[in-house]
Amino acid sequence: MSEESDEELRAYLRSLGPDELARRLLTLAGRDEVALTALRAEAAAAAGTFDLASFRKELTARLRVSGYLDRRQAGTYARRADSVLDLLEQLLRAGRAADVVVCAEHVMARLDTALNRIDDSNGYLGSVVSRLQDLHHAACIAARPDARRLGVRLVEFELKSDWEWFLQAPERYRDVLGEDGLAAYRARLEREWETLPRLSPERERPFLRGYDSRRATITFLRESLARADGNIDELVSVLARDLSSPYQFCRIADTLEQAGREREALVWLERGVAAFPPAGDAQLRFRAIRAYRRDGQDADAVELASRAFDAEPSARTYAELREATTGFREPSLRETALARLRELGDVGGRSQAVRAQLDDGDIEGAWRDAEEGGCTPALWRTLADARRADHPEDALGVYRRLLERALEHSHAGAYEEAIDLLREIRTTLELGGRGHEFQSELDRVRAEQRRRPKLLAMLADETW
Repeated sequence: MSEESDEELRAYLRSLGPDELARRLLTLAGRDEVALTALRAEAAAAAGTFDLASFRKELTARLRVSGYLDRRQAGTYARRADSVLDLLEQLLRAGRAADVVVCAEHVMARLDTALNRIDDSNGYLGSVVSRLQDLHHAACIAARPDARRLGVRLVEFELKSDWEWFLQAPERYRDVLGEDGLAAYRARLEREWETLPRLSPERERPFLRGYDSRRATITFLRESLARADGNIDELVSVLARDLSSPYQFCRIADTLEQAGREREALVWLERGVAAFPPAGDAQLRFRAIRAYRRDGQDADAVELASRAFDAEPSARTYAELREATTGFREPSLRETALARLRELGDVGGRSQAVRAQLDDGDIEGAWRDAEEGGCTPALWRTLADARRADHPEDALGVYRRLLERALEHSHAGAYEEAIDLLREIRTTLELGGRGHEFQSELDRVRAEQRRRPKLLAMLADETW
């Protein structure tokens, strides 16, 4: 409707007597259960007869789940939960912020139970959870509850919940908690934090320790508290309580770098490299090499990369060596490294040497090693793609071999790969001015594979 018609409607409604207007409003609200409940709550609040206990019982009834809800039913439940939040929003607008704080936490507790009985793999309830978090925070700002009690309650609620209602509470609720509330939050959380043992680097199969959800929650809350205080040293101390994985050392380095403390970050990277011999984790090494080069410690960068390559010669450690030596400024070092890769002799032939040279941009060198020592099908495909423009015949030979290999199998994935390779053959022929030859290539495949109706049907669906 236009603004003009809205004004006309307002004028008409003002002309109605109070009794008639109330009658019509009740009639309309009677068609919407949420609106009617909200009006009753607002009326009771205005009259001073609002019964919080009864209202909470009504919320519980609306959020109850019977049995298990599948993905289709999850959307319906999400709409029901959203209508509950509509009630809370209207109650907040009616000036009952303190009641909304209580009711929002009550709804969170009910959803904690309900969400364990719902297949929400389509993510319907994500927006409900986010909206409820926003509503609780807004109600706290309006109500200004006792900061110390709220701080303790936020910790305890998160520790009991399976869901992340208040995982970043120190940062998000700082405007409500203030110094007193954060102090109470810290004191309550510290009791849990002190129970967590320090974890040292685990050099073999750390995944066997398993995931400790309680520790993860307490740690995340403690990190959030340090961020809320803006205390980088405290945050580093929190992160350093668990040094069981290379990732933790990287996180500490990230924290220090973001604070402009690059030299300290490098010290932690070095500690991480030393903690996971013979040459540390790949990400740690990469970060340390970059930091060494940033600070002009080129010799340290080369030493670390060389140690890693000697311990585990591969295309990856070769790339680290290239980074450390600024693109192999000494050609002899590159040739020595490539010779080492050629000697590996694993089931992939010279795949490591081929990959290393592809990363160098040395297509010709990679091609020679592939021809002499072989490589994986995936690398042959990459080589053909890179070599096609200048050497179409070489690329055609590779695509045809890979096509024959794909057709050794009889499943949809192999057929899709075969069709993709046929496309590459057609493109390569066209690049060489021989596009007219493709039809005979296609006819040959159809004739040889005439007993594979699914493949023939897929070929027929293509626009060649």
